[in-house]
Amino acid sequence: MDGYDLTVGTTVEVHGLISEAGSRFNGCTGVVAQINKDGRYVIKLRDSSTQPVVKPCNLRKASPTCPDCIEVGDLVEITGLTSERGRWLNEHLGCVMPGAVIGRLSVKICATGQEKAIKELNLLKHTKEVILERAQGLLEKGHLYDLQRLLRGLPFVPECLSEALTARLAEGTHSEILGGTLKLVDISGKGKGYRAERIISAGEALLFDTAFCSTYKGPREYHEMETECKKKTERKAVADFFATQVMTLASGPSMMRMIESQLISILKTNVFQTIRDPDHVALFPAVSRFNHSCCANAFADTSKTQATVRALCDIRAGEEVCVSYCPVHAPRQERMEQFFGKGFDCNCERCKREVQEDPQFLVPCKCGKHSFSAQQNAKSMQRCPHCSLDFLKETSLGHLQEVEEMNAFMRTQAAAAENPLNLIETLKPLVERVIEGSCLAPKTHNQTIQLLNNFSGAHYFAATRVPGPHQSASFAASFAYKKKVLRAQATNHGQGTCQRDMNYFMSTEC
Repeated sequence: MDGYDLTVGTTVEVHGLISEAGSRFNGCTGVVAQINKDGRYVIKLRDSSTQPVVKPCNLRKASPTCPDCIEVGDLVEITGLTSERGRWLNEHLGCVMPGAVIGRLSVKICATGQEKAIKELNLLKHTKEVILERAQGLLEKGHLYDLQRLLRGLPFVPECLSEALTARLAEGTHSEILGGTLKLVDISGKGKGYRAERIISAGEALLFDTAFCSTYKGPREYHEMETECKKKTERKAVADFFATQVMTLASGPSMMRMIESQLISILKTNVFQTIRDPDHVALFPAVSRFNHSCCANAFADTSKTQATVRALCDIRAGEEVCVSYCPVHAPRQERMEQFFGKGFDCNCERCKREVQEDPQFLVPCKCGKHSFSAQQNAKSMQRCPHCSLDFLKETSLGHLQEVEEMNAFMRTQAAAAENPLNLIETLKPLVERVIEGSCLAPKTHNQTIQLLNNFSGAHYFAATRVPGPHQSASFAASFAYKKKVLRAQATNHGQGTCQRDMNYFMSTEC
């Protein structure tokens, strides 16, 4: 529970401080010693003579139990972890399990069921009553994102509390900016958009939103969502939200609005396929206010019911926060095609660079000192200034077409039924055209990457499904080509954004 209703003598935990001086107190517990006239609280910390003065929003009620008394079976909250992997566990609840190691306790995370070894100083002991009191406070204040995280996996959640949370989320009208990170403002040339209100750290959750409508992806998706919207607006409270938050969203070009309803035009502009439920599309009104960039600094993690926007990198105060409306691994032309009918053209820094030189169409020269371009606006014939090797763009694109046709074959039942050793021999001539030392085809084009991934997979299946003396060499080849795939993927995804699409992670699998 946030600290606005705390009194002198209450045991509290400090959290959410971001300054260099203040962040060292995050996770520390103590008691409220004094409440100043400016509304700040003086905290007497345990095992420290320091008494920081903290805003109430950076305090929450904690158990008065000493953390040194944590035992097996206790309910604890993880706090104060600072490593890249560990900080994602902060604020998660868990149960202390048998099997402690020196200096650490085994904690079963309620939300995931995983067991983690955590130092005692990073554990805050709680009681069931404290947790339920915090949960009720979050519900009353409308902090549904924190409430949902708090209750996930807990075995003792009252049915009435769970039902109240479910009902609030199901309305599809709830959204919240988290931790004072963002502000919706006018952005020159773009309409509305979000700017960072303070310094934001990579990985921070910025905004939580619920889907106003969603449906299965298909030819009638927009009409089905239009019907859902009309049905929901029969309730006045939802109708008011619909009028102010949905019907004010950007719509497509005026020509499109002349031949279809305004709502359909808004849906076509703002509805996107969801990440966690790829067979669904959804409308998130608050998330829709984020402007697009192909070198995004934030990412919308979406399901058919909810969305959480997180920072992909550290963001300066005052900087615009953008998400990508399309897969960032795609070449510029493919990205532009996805924006057709949405009423804008992207002119981000990445797009400006790729108009001149798209990395997915670069072909390194054999000498290693120059790269040719197979891009549409590149010259048909090019010569390396270092070794005088000639490069024909049409020839390179012809090889790329052969690669695309081979990838199409690899998706057929015939390829699936073929002996992996035969597939290796079939793929090998094309693979030799795209590996280092060849200047015949682009090395990091999506089709090239897919070919290398298919080649890696064929070696993997040859090593695991076909007995013989080749198995050891096939294993080695599988991993070697998988590394080439990941290097090429990193090149495509590294153009100004830390985002990694599903395409990237799927490439790690055979």
